[in-house]
Amino acid sequence: MAACIVMVRVYRARNLPVMDSARNTTDAYVLLRIGDNQQKAQTRICYNSLNPVWNETFRFKVLDESVIYESPLQLTVFDKDTFSANDPIGSVVIGLGNLLNAEKSQQRVTGWFPLYDTLKGIVGQLFAQVRIQRIAGSGVQIFAASQIHTFEIIRYHGMVDELIVSADPEHRWQGLISGARKTNESRQLLFYKMAGQVLKSVSRKSQALGANAILGYRFDIDFEGSHGVIARGYGTACTLRALNSEEGDIKRPSERKSRIDPGLFPKSRISQLVSRPRKRKFAIEFLTVQSLPAGKAKYLIGGAVNARAVKLITGKRSKQQLRDEWWDEIRAEMRTHGASLQCSHILGYKERAIVFEDVCVLSASGTAIRILAGNLNRYHRKTTTHKGPCHPFHSPFMRRSHLSKTPLARCKACLHGSVPETLLSTIPPPPDPYYQLKSFKEDTSRENSSKDFPMILPNSRQLVEARVCRQVQKLQGDAKAIQVSQSILFLQYDLFRQLIYKLRVLGLNAAFGLTVQISIGENLIAAVA
Repeated sequence: MAACIVMVRVYRARNLPVMDSARNTTDAYVLLRIGDNQQKAQTRICYNSLNPVWNETFRFKVLDESVIYESPLQLTVFDKDTFSANDPIGSVVIGLGNLLNAEKSQQRVTGWFPLYDTLKGIVGQLFAQVRIQRIAGSGVQIFAASQIHTFEIIRYHGMVDELIVSADPEHRWQGLISGARKTNESRQLLFYKMAGQVLKSVSRKSQALGANAILGYRFDIDFEGSHGVIARGYGTACTLRALNSEEGDIKRPSERKSRIDPGLFPKSRISQLVSRPRKRKFAIEFLTVQSLPAGKAKYLIGGAVNARAVKLITGKRSKQQLRDEWWDEIRAEMRTHGASLQCSHILGYKERAIVFEDVCVLSASGTAIRILAGNLNRYHRKTTTHKGPCHPFHSPFMRRSHLSKTPLARCKACLHGSVPETLLSTIPPPPDPYYQLKSFKEDTSRENSSKDFPMILPNSRQLVEARVCRQVQKLQGDAKAIQVSQSILFLQYDLFRQLIYKLRVLGLNAAFGLTVQISIGENLIAAVA
């Protein structure tokens, strides 16, 4: 791994609590640490001040980047005592993994950081600057957003993920005999360490695919009590290219004959997309981003898909292997749902785990879409066309498929495509709600073919919510897991049925940004959409 230099400048602190009640003041200093006591440094002691000023700079040379990912920077403020041990006032923990993956101009952070005590909360503020200088090598930039305005997306490589398991310090035997503050600090450092390990792993996987960035990155921590802590991170590996600042505003790519940018997805997957659906199965890919670059790819929205599974947490098998198998089953089911809709990708893919006692509910959701390739339209000559601006709302499956019984209606915009009577989607609506209709209609006058036709009617956006509750019995173990599994099946059916009824009452036929949350208690299971 490449080496790097971490430079830390500690300026001052303010609003520190009084630690010496006799003199009504504090003798404060800052202890800096990276790793498990591997590199330490300390500022001078500022006597008799609740707003101390240090203005000192420290330089740490880290030979292995894994230390940067796995070990955060700890800035702990102490009160100097002459005849007893120094008392900790509060600490600041800064994860360095994100700074290491950032651009050179953004590999620093400066500002007021809250001093946090795990028992008392925020006890003051510390003003500091942290900067990382990479000696060699290049990292992968991590973004939670789907698109970055200063970068152009060149290619999507697919989803990368990582899952790690660690014991919870609160349930170790050391945590039973140590103080609450020590246990809380150990737990806090564990979270930073696990987040860094996940970040390092997904970065390496992205580099192996030839990517230089991850979009739509998500990180979750699941608490399973005495069984441990689960850290999960996943995102979409992609290749970005910085836009020239001299060009000004970003211009929308010009329309091409091909409906998909040849470089946006690997060629092997494009060949699968243009194959005949009846003869070859689609390789369903997951995309954690919420949208695709406008003008670079056209797609059809198949609808929201989700998968859930109820598992009983036990310690009989390897935790790491067992959790990986659980999520592999969920993703396999999501691929099956996407393939049944004759779609090629799951856009806006999300995962969530709900833990109650020894019962764990795994859920995944997203929107099945079908990327339109160049010559895909020749298989839809008798059923539908996707030349009009209303194409995202057309149904991706053909009338003669096994889904022919699904209620479909004629598209009133182009009079050619078929659209579902009610569309549910977890992603936002496609960009540009108003589309320009040109001469793609048959037997229409020139006057009507050039007018603006609103795909999303104005003043029709409103929040729609559905809530369902079910009472359950107080059970344990396998009986509890079976009861939860059976209840969630009908709970989900009633939830979506209620949501569709409310849409029809309001005169609406589509819902975007759909989110489903399920909570489990001793006597009740509640779901909100």
